Parts: sequence; C-alpha cells; structure tokens
Amino acid sequence: MKSIEGYPRLVQRPIEMAITGKLSRRCACYKENELYTTPGLEVYKDCDFLSKTCKV
Repeated sequence: MKSIEGYPRLVQRPIEMAITGKLSRRCACYKENELYTTPGLEVYKDCDFLSKTCKV
C-alpha cells in the first residue's frame, strides 16, 4: 500500500460535474501551507482540521 504524506481533503471535480450534472468529489492530500491557500477544500465530516487520517 502506498503511503501519502499530507492532510486528506475532499476536492470538487468540476469537469465531471459539468459533464454529468452531479456533484463529484475525490480525496486528495495537501501540505499544511496549502490548506490555507487552496480554495474549495472540504474537511471530512467528524475529522479535525489538522488530522492526517480520517475514517470514510
């Protein structure tokens, strides 16, 4: 299994949304400084802002 360093966030997928008309999101990991400068990132429900792992 591949280990990815960072903070997990849900990210919207606008191209898929435009094609299907449905909300589409994916998981991506970001560095801490990117959490404050990247718009549109969503913290997983019941997960702390700086958690490095979250249950899905």
